[in-house]
Amino acid sequence: MFLSNKNKSKIYRLFYLNESGKRTCISTGSKSKAEALNFLKNFNENIKSKKVIKRNYTLSDIQKPILEVIKTNFSKKNLEGYNLQFRKLINFLGNRFLENVIQSDVESYKKMRIEAGLKIPSVNNELRYFNAIFSKAKELNYIDKINFKIRYLKEPEQNKAFSDSEISLILESIQDKQLYNMVKLTLLCCLRISETVNIKISDVNFENKELKIYQHKTNQTKIIPVIESIETVLKSAIGIHDNIIELINPERYLFNKPNSNYKFSENYISHKFKRVLRQLNIQGNFHSLRHSGISLLIKKNVPIPIVMRISGHKSMSALQKYFNINMEAVKEALSKIS
Repeated sequence: MFLSNKNKSKIYRLFYLNESGKRTCISTGSKSKAEALNFLKNFNENIKSKKVIKRNYTLSDIQKPILEVIKTNFSKKNLEGYNLQFRKLINFLGNRFLENVIQSDVESYKKMRIEAGLKIPSVNNELRYFNAIFSKAKELNYIDKINFKIRYLKEPEQNKAFSDSEISLILESIQDKQLYNMVKLTLLCCLRISETVNIKISDVNFENKELKIYQHKTNQTKIIPVIESIETVLKSAIGIHDNIIELINPERYLFNKPNSNYKFSENYISHKFKRVLRQLNIQGNFHSLRHSGISLLIKKNVPIPIVMRISGHKSMSALQKYFNINMEAVKEALSKIS
């Protein structure tokens, strides 16, 4: 901040940095240095009087105003979720200032909830509210910076294969045509969910009896022969009946949202399939379909190189988890060479 009269009028001007850090000037209205200095003194006093000491807030301080915002803009269910999470966090963190909540607090909270017997999806749901509360606090200027990052828990991969009876029950129970076709194709071709949702019409070649699958995990493409059972599913998914083919955009996804060209998200399909399993009281997830298909190939004594060609595995070690070797199988093998 400084005074200068280096201009044609010789009137002193005050140069200073504004709140955004931009250099700004204002006229003192006087050619007198004494009056200009007096202007500077008054200007400084005005700035000091306008400065507000920023106070620190606790969760208890922000609970009511944030819940008022949620009540106005979100559903009653969301409001209940926020209110419950506020109580849990206040009980866990106490009356600590928001800016003093750090990464170790988040990790301790996760550990505490897991030890309390909560399942991973429930803990992750609480973490979403945890994150949302602090994001809303920052949005409303109760805190300048969030000093942690939410890292959601991952469920351990379930290497469970469905039994033949479970597969039959699952297929019989699915009412949604698109989900049924996705499940059937995933099972028949031993696909990952990312591979299933990303199939496009252009990947299907009925003339050459081939289905092209892009493997996102390995960044490679594999070709699946379109046998009769696979062809039936593909035609049903595309909408081909009695050899009558509608005019369809080849770049459309095989499994797309109704009345749109957008694909389904992996999470949406995974959760939808999980609801079917819960209704049937069957353990597993969407990836269990791939596991079931590969396990069935091994059970049917399909040569390992062919299994790897279908599954897309590049090494024997990656395929090892699909083997279910019990003592009876070992005894049978030994009897063949005795």
